[in-house]
Amino acid sequence: MEVLVLILGWALGGPVGVGTVIIAFLLGPIVGISLPQSKKLLRFLLEEKADNKLAV
Repeated sequence: MEVLVLILGWALGGPVGVGTVIIAFLLGPIVGISLPQSKKLLRFLLEEKADNKLAV
């Protein structure tokens, strides 16, 4: 999807540099790896907060 947006932006005359190409190819995999880990961290923090409320 990101590559399609890159091509469309280039076709409309937008600048395409090295950073743009890197983001276009790596954004999906980075999100795919980090999203499950973020969910685990959020669950851990919420459980810890709930345990602290019960202890008080």
